[in-house]
Amino acid sequence: MLAALATSARTYAWLLLKRWWWRLLLITLLCGLAGSACAYVIWKQTAEPPKPQTRAWVSLHNTATLACIFGRGVAGVVHGKVNLDDKRYAAVMGASGMIPWAMLMIAWFAARDIYLRKPLQKPKARIPGEIIEITREDRTLLSRRRLIFDAGSGAGALAAAGLATKSLAIDPWEIQTRAYTVTIPNLPASLNNLKLVQLSDMHLGPRVSSEFISQCAQIALNLKPDILLLTGDFCHKGARYREQVNACVDALMLDKFDCPKFGVLGNHDWYGNGQLAADTLASRSVRMLDNTRIFLDAQSRQLRTRPPKSDALCFAGIADYLEAVINPAAALADIPDGIPTILLSHNPDTCEDPMVLQFATRINLMCSGHTHGGQVRIPFLGTPLVPSRYKGKYAGGLMQGPAFPIVISRGIGTSLLPIRFNVPAEVVQITLTK
Repeated sequence: MLAALATSARTYAWLLLKRWWWRLLLITLLCGLAGSACAYVIWKQTAEPPKPQTRAWVSLHNTATLACIFGRGVAGVVHGKVNLDDKRYAAVMGASGMIPWAMLMIAWFAARDIYLRKPLQKPKARIPGEIIEITREDRTLLSRRRLIFDAGSGAGALAAAGLATKSLAIDPWEIQTRAYTVTIPNLPASLNNLKLVQLSDMHLGPRVSSEFISQCAQIALNLKPDILLLTGDFCHKGARYREQVNACVDALMLDKFDCPKFGVLGNHDWYGNGQLAADTLASRSVRMLDNTRIFLDAQSRQLRTRPPKSDALCFAGIADYLEAVINPAAALADIPDGIPTILLSHNPDTCEDPMVLQFATRINLMCSGHTHGGQVRIPFLGTPLVPSRYKGKYAGGLMQGPAFPIVISRGIGTSLLPIRFNVPAEVVQITLTK
């Protein structure tokens, strides 16, 4: 039985190679060239990125990364770890990433052959030795089938190319400003209409250029904030993490913001070097609030480490929910009852943690990022992939949490997949009112 199956398989493979040798050769050449080009772009953008980072080049890198996404897992198994700086890793990723595309092309040729080889005439009794002539009607039907199949395939390819262009080269570069007004009980009268501007999830690295981050920072600067909030994921991580942190801080143009700046770290900052990121940001006048708090004196607009005797507004922070150790008590305990509190935490899932909910009565607003709005929003279907335990509940925007309102930024950069579809990058403005 097995011998018969093996013989049949060899026979079929030989017939396939004999009939399709030129197609297989074409597919091999196309996939080889595409895989080599993708491997070079992926490695070049990670190891030796050109300067300046143009929109076209970054989009090309993101396209290569998405095209070879299957090969990332294979390269990780072969190489042992994810390391896009390594030429061998990029080569394995490019080569193995083309396998699904080769299979897709083979399937297309096979489906076309099967469709075109369907009987042109209705089966009927044949006389042995009879020669079946191909009539004009048969040729017309064959031409019509070829036209229908090729036109349908072409239309599908154009639609896919259009979606890819929008996801890789258009939507990731759009920047939207979202404005929210939040009522804060007990807000001091002198702080009424206090303007907070939030930047989140910069993800500086191969997929997001410093130039694009600077564009978002300039929009934030033009809003003239009273407080600047930075809610984590400054860099995407990498072998040159120190350089990336410094480059991200420069891109954010923090020295130009003439206002207090508060920040917390995100999970990607801890993938690289969280302490280095915190120290670098602190050296540029960013008050890091991971598991701590600071008070803004309503009268003098000075920052205090202890609650002032006069009216004040507290800004507290909780460390990243996934990669750090959260300590809500250190951030929220012993805040006087009359002082409202704005909580910063990178991951919105933090609001559901029982340890945080113990201090829910002290929290008036929470500002988060992390989810990127799901990066993809399909009409009538919503956001299918949101990196949250609660799925689309915390995709983005202003919403009511289990005990207090939450503003979730859809961020600036991308993660997981280097695409955005109907979810543009955003700069968030929050106006606090009594």
